[in-house]
Amino acid sequence: MKLDLLDMYSDYLISQNHYATSTGLANMFQGEISHDQMTRH
Repeated sequence: MKLDLLDMYSDYLISQNHYATSTGLANMFQGEISHDQMTRH
């Protein structure tokens, strides 16, 4: 499945009420994306 990283990242930032991190985003998607993939993006 092709994921639109920009949409996922912006939705994640909107939904967070604490610190938003690429590790937190990767944990939320349970292995579909890596924290390194988000950092490079």
